[in-house]
Amino acid sequence: MRELGVEINAVTMLSLIPACAGLGYFWLGTFMHCCCVKSGLVVDLSVANCLVTMYMKCGSVDYGRRLFNEIPEKGLFTWNAMISGYAQNGLASHVLELYREMKTCGVFPDAVTFVGVLSSVAHLGARSVGFSWTAIIGGYGMHGQGEVAVQLFDEMIRIGVRPDSTAFVCVLSACSHAGSGAPPRKFKGKKSKVAAKSGGQMYQWEIMRSVGISDSEISEFQAPEKWLKYFPPLAVEDLKAFGLGCDWRRSFVTTEINPFYDSFPCADHDRASGEGVQPQEYTLIKMEVLAPFPPKFAALEGRKVYLAAATLRPETMYGQTNAWVLPEGKYGAFEINENDVFIMMERAALNLADQNFSRIPKKPTWLS
Repeated sequence: MRELGVEINAVTMLSLIPACAGLGYFWLGTFMHCCCVKSGLVVDLSVANCLVTMYMKCGSVDYGRRLFNEIPEKGLFTWNAMISGYAQNGLASHVLELYREMKTCGVFPDAVTFVGVLSSVAHLGARSVGFSWTAIIGGYGMHGQGEVAVQLFDEMIRIGVRPDSTAFVCVLSACSHAGSGAPPRKFKGKKSKVAAKSGGQMYQWEIMRSVGISDSEISEFQAPEKWLKYFPPLAVEDLKAFGLGCDWRRSFVTTEINPFYDSFPCADHDRASGEGVQPQEYTLIKMEVLAPFPPKFAALEGRKVYLAAATLRPETMYGQTNAWVLPEGKYGAFEINENDVFIMMERAALNLADQNFSRIPKKPTWLS
């Protein structure tokens, strides 16, 4: 690009500098800094913020702080770059000092700021500082910023702080204060923007350590049965603390380790014995396919072919002339007996085979 004489601008640097940080190329980052100084781009606040972030991610805290001090008019992103950088480098006391300085300058913090501050407080164990994940989440929720509250809740869990019932109440309240509520996807494993900016990842071993499981016990989780015995009781305990009322006789384990779940009725997975809950009964409607068959049915010539549909209300089926199918559904031709063939999905064929409605008992035969 330089050889072709193309002028370097702020957009160019905003693309190159983060790459240096991601790769840990400190020397290349300093070269980019020199280019910014030479071209006058260092006065651009976004470029300066990017350089501060790069130095902090590369572990050059002194370079980052020196550049931070040289920025005449610092914006929120500038303060967040330094606070997050100090937090990532384990300098918790510097984070708190800088946060106080930030407040003195009249800059209002956001969620990214609080993530750096709260994680530093957690490292210091400084409860007297007065910060609380739950309080911050509740505050954002009360002011209608449910999205930020959920992001903070995600980050709280990511760094290993176990939420209590109050934290759950606060984040759920935040969703309600936000109007339509936070999108369900926010509670999935995908990292939030706040978590992505804070950097760092935890391995499964570290997560289990963070919730108080010893190293010797963690090794026992190599066996799948350990997970089934350890976590369901904790889930019950937490749900009770949250105030949930339900029938606790129903087990949280639905594998063969629980004898009540050693088999599953086809149409319903509730236990037929012990609870008196019976499978839901469907009525199968057979709609015969008349000759001549379409080309794809050529292999079925001479057989009785039916489109199979299920209904809960057979009394409404009299006079039906149409069968609706999924345009993108994957259907197959399955043998029911020596003569009859049903056109249906594989899942339906498996359910019928379990009830001995198949040419080979318990095993569906897929013709095409």
